[in-house]
Amino acid sequence: MKILKKAIFPLFILWLMIFSEIFMLRINFLKYTDEILAVLFFLYLFYIGIKKKRIEGVSGKVLIVCLILLFLGIISNLFSKQQKSIIAILLDIVANFKLPVICIGFSQLLNEDTAKKVSAKLDIFSRLFLLFGFVLGVFSLFIDLGMRGQYRFGLWGYNFIYDYAHIYALMVLFCLLIVIQNIEDKKRQNAYIIIASVQLILNLKGPSLITAVLLLICPLLIKKSGKFEVKHIIFIGIVSLLLGVYQINNYFLNENAPRSILFKYGIKTANSYFPIGSGFASYGSDMAAKFYSNLYRNYGFELIRGMNPYDFQFLNDNYWPSIIAQFGYIGAVLVVLVLLWFFMYLQRTSINNKKKAVILSCFIYTLIASLGNTIYTTSATILMFLGMMIVLNCNKKTESDEKNE
Repeated sequence: MKILKKAIFPLFILWLMIFSEIFMLRINFLKYTDEILAVLFFLYLFYIGIKKKRIEGVSGKVLIVCLILLFLGIISNLFSKQQKSIIAILLDIVANFKLPVICIGFSQLLNEDTAKKVSAKLDIFSRLFLLFGFVLGVFSLFIDLGMRGQYRFGLWGYNFIYDYAHIYALMVLFCLLIVIQNIEDKKRQNAYIIIASVQLILNLKGPSLITAVLLLICPLLIKKSGKFEVKHIIFIGIVSLLLGVYQINNYFLNENAPRSILFKYGIKTANSYFPIGSGFASYGSDMAAKFYSNLYRNYGFELIRGMNPYDFQFLNDNYWPSIIAQFGYIGAVLVVLVLLWFFMYLQRTSINNKKKAVILSCFIYTLIASLGNTIYTTSATILMFLGMMIVLNCNKKTESDEKNE
């Protein structure tokens, strides 16, 4: 009963985020669910920091990097003076740090028993989501059920009940994490991995296609050593390039494509404000678009469709240009370092190879997607990472093991 009580709040958070992803475009205030949670978890982590004096392990190191980036960004704003709106700067601060703050705070709420209880309560929903998504996805190939996305490769993409393909893909991965945690039978695990992979393929987005392949081959790659070796990483890189040829040609090698323009001027901004960048809400971020940055005017973005103050739909199609521009090369190195720490942590984690393969595939999905959109600042990504936190906490090491790490 005590374990169940501890699981109530984490379950409430997860159901709230699941509900928000479905209805946020219809119920306006749900768009701010992740921002509100970020503020609450910041206060929670602040309380833990005072009570325990420190947060240990990878989580502690990540929070220290966040504080350094916060300091760098504010100093950059003072020097560059490219974004004068205090509100824009504050909102961009929340957007940049909500993923680590929510994930670390959520993980602090869990122990092994609580995580298992939370996972068990989400199991039926996750299985039904994957099964219904699979069946309707197959029907959608032949009949328009109102669930289609973009037209690519001679086919209609499949978004299920979501407006955006990447949100659906992240929900598929979240549900797969939950299901894989609750199933021990290898045949049934493989069945759900195939069901999830088919839906990612029907999604027709580059990162989804690559991840579908990874879900199928990663268990084989890590079968012997329990982790990725250098040759595996090279192999995954080659596969990603081959499957991502369409996106590379259309989005990055095309000089007139918005993503190509954002990369070009992101580097220009980093060089102009070397080495700490132009500061929060000044380039590439959602707030830089909504509170139209002076840099965009200087670069002539006002004359480009989808990149002007009245139509800025393409200004959010990036992540790394924003990081490089706003935090400079120092900040970009720190962000890479955080991602590397997390990858190394996943590599060292002693859990079932099938579960580890799914977690690693989910993480690689975000790495690939970060080349083309603001993946690490979206609420659906946070939800998928919380799924990863649940699986990791369900298979927690002993306290002495964690301290040794």
